[in-house]
Formats: sequence, C-alpha cells, structure tokens
Amino acid sequence: MSELSKQLGFWDIYLMSIGQIIGAGIFILIGKTAKYANNFTWLSFLIAGIFSILSGFSYVELSTIFKRNAAENDYIGSVFGEKIGLLSTIILLLIGVFTITTVALGMGEYINKKFNYSKLTSAILIILLYAGINIIGVKTSSNVNMVSTAIEFLGLVAIILGGLFTIKPKSAFNIPKSIVPSGKIIYSSLIAMFAYMGFETTVRLTEEAVNPNRDIPLALIASVITTGILYILVSWIVTNVVDVKKLANSATPIEDAAQVIFGNKISPLFGLIAFVAISNTVLLGLLTNSRILHSISENFPQLSMFRYVNKVTKTPVIAILAVTLLSLLALLLKNVEKSAVFASWLFFAILALVHLSLMILHLQGKYEKEFEKTFTGKINKKFPIFPLLGFLSCVGIMTCCFNH
Repeated sequence: MSELSKQLGFWDIYLMSIGQIIGAGIFILIGKTAKYANNFTWLSFLIAGIFSILSGFSYVELSTIFKRNAAENDYIGSVFGEKIGLLSTIILLLIGVFTITTVALGMGEYINKKFNYSKLTSAILIILLYAGINIIGVKTSSNVNMVSTAIEFLGLVAIILGGLFTIKPKSAFNIPKSIVPSGKIIYSSLIAMFAYMGFETTVRLTEEAVNPNRDIPLALIASVITTGILYILVSWIVTNVVDVKKLANSATPIEDAAQVIFGNKISPLFGLIAFVAISNTVLLGLLTNSRILHSISENFPQLSMFRYVNKVTKTPVIAILAVTLLSLLALLLKNVEKSAVFASWLFFAILALVHLSLMILHLQGKYEKEFEKTFTGKINKKFPIFPLLGFLSCVGIMTCCFNH
C-alpha cells in the first residue's frame, strides 16, 4: 500500500486552518453573542480568542511528540490508555459527521430558498461533490480551499473597510451607557469560542505536511491569531452599524451589516460569501475526518481497510467514502441540529482531556526535551500553567452550555 503524499507546505496548512476556523461561525454567531454582550461583542471574541490560543498551545506541544494524523487519539491514549484514546477518536468522528451533515443541510436550506430546489437532495449532492474533490487529491482540496478562504477573507475585510467609512466618528468609540454584566460577557465569549472551532484540525494534516515540525505549530497559532483579529474587527463594525436588538434575532448578521454599508443591491453578495464559507466547512470536514480514520486504522487490525491509499491520487479513498457514507446516513436522522449542539459539548470534553493529558505528561516529567522545543513547553516546565488554564476554560464552557 502506498503512503499519503507529503504535498502541503506552510501556506496550504495555514489557509486550510483559517478555512476550517472561519467556516460558518462568524457569519452566524455575531448575532448570538450580541444578544448577551451588546456593544461589547468584540470583547467576547477577544476573550474567546485567548481561550483558543491556550488550547492551541497544548496542541503545539503535543504535536512535537506525536507525529500522526490521529492527534487526539495519540495525545489522550498516551495517558489514559488505548481504549480511552480510541473512544475519544470515535466521538470526534461523530462530531465531524454531525458537523458536515448540519452544514450541508444549512446549505440545502439556502438553495431551497433561492432556487426552490429540494433541501435534502441539495445536501446530498453537496456532500458527494466535496467527497469527489477529496478523492481527487489533497492538493486539489487545498486549491479549492484557498479560493474559498480568499473569498471569505476578502468579504470580511470588505465589511471592515466599508464599515470604517459608515460609522460616525463621534459614536465609534463611545462607551455604552449601560455596562454589560461581566457574567454575560463571559457567557457571550463562550458562545463566540464556537467560531474558533476547527483550529485543532491543523494537526490532522501532519502526515501530508512537507515540514510538519515547523509548519504545523506555526500554522496553528498563526491561524488562530489571524482569525481572532478578523473576528474582533468584524464584530466591532457589525455592532456599530446594525442595531444590537436586530442582530440578536438575525440569522444573517453579516448580510444585514452589508445592507447598511453597501446597500440592497450588493448585500446579497455577502449571502453568497456566507454560502461559500459554509461549503468550505464540508470540504475540510470530509478531509480531516477521513485522515483521523485512516490514521487510527494503523493500530487496529479490524480497521485495516481504512489504511488503504490509492496509488494514483495518494488519498485514503476508503476512509473518505466511509466518512461520506456516515454523513449521508446522518441526513436521515431527525433533530440533527440538537445532535450537533450535543456534539459541540462533547468536543469541549475531548479538548479538556487533551489539556489534562498534557498536564499529566508535564507532571510526570516525560518528554521534557521535546516539550522545551516550544516556548510554552519551557514555561510549563516548572508548572503546566497553560494546559491548566485551557482545561478550566473548557470545563467553564461545558458547564455554561449545560446550564443553558
């Protein structure tokens, strides 16, 4: 059997990570965060960005030890045992499947409203289309992602630049008359953190990276910082040009902002940009989840069929088809949205285990030399402060989500 092809350079990985993070999050979540944080929504995205960087630090350190696409399976399994590692990976695969399905249905809804075409049929065709792109080759997937990410990025930059000319100078930096309680800002930041989900998928491209030791950690942190800056500026602009109460009840906050900034003729273009952003989530979801399945199959003979890599395309075809089939089957389930919310809660449980695993490895004194190759590893040498903060932030998110 042939191996996965090492074709991804820094820019491929960096843009894939940005494409995975931006996805549907920022185009939907601004309204939900504004419901609680009002004009302090930008602060919520800043706090969420800090939480995400803390998680990114843990992934960077662990990626210096474990060099496979299996990522969380290796991280958690090294501390809690192979069975727990496998269980966490299965949960991640289910999360990925529900994400792909929910996003595809969202796109189907968009097509239904615009062209009166079947929502379910549209979702099926979308999943099959991006599965085909994934099978053709990882470089093809990367090129499609580059175009999609560029469209998303330029769209958000246009909102920022256009907003700067729309906002009145006197009101731009006014402190709101009513101060939002800190509790609401924290809860709002926990919602905003969902917009950063996807950064962790960067490490699942390790086996296809030309220089994984340098490019994986660098791309991971750089993508979180880049999207963080973008989110803060966009949320500040949007909450200044659109009434916060309207935002709280809006399903298309970015398009609403574009309507104020650019007018009715141009604003639908931003609905299309949101469509591209969401579709890119399907593309990268199929890619990264198939790589998890391909990678863990090495340790389990029962899953050996998923280790197959096509000699021509250099892609794990059977793993891609398996994730595609699961995503198509999930379209038949009822209450997919509720399942997706539950899957998001499970994601933070896995993330908490990743932080806890790193804390334990530090306290056990394992891999000291490897950890010291990163600046966070040097800081955590005396006491694993970053993974502790990351663990506490995940527990906080899980608690708040459960209570609401």
